[in-house]
Amino acid sequence: MVTNANDGRWLEVPTLGRLIPTDGLWGISADQRILEAKDIVSTLQGGEGAIQLCIAAHLRYEDAPSSENKIALRSAYDAVPTHLKMYCGDMDTKDSPIRQIFYPDDNEEQNT
Repeated sequence: MVTNANDGRWLEVPTLGRLIPTDGLWGISADQRILEAKDIVSTLQGGEGAIQLCIAAHLRYEDAPSSENKIALRSAYDAVPTHLKMYCGDMDTKDSPIRQIFYPDDNEEQNT
């Protein structure tokens, strides 16, 4: 898994080929890739994935909106890599309902 590559240096993709990138645009930071890798390892070891844990925490919070459940939701949401947070909801609203819990005064258009 590559997060970034140096411009002007060979990048080899096994079974596909190799290339020299000239203008890289790398949207996912290394720390977010590490978070994603930890989630993948946890899932491969039989645990639930970060997205599933976040969805479950959100449902618990919606059923019983307590400070404890909000803290648990925050912890679960923070464990999801930024580029995957949109999968913590349904196809239409994505993670908007969760963001509204933490940032109720934000304009929804700014979050999409």
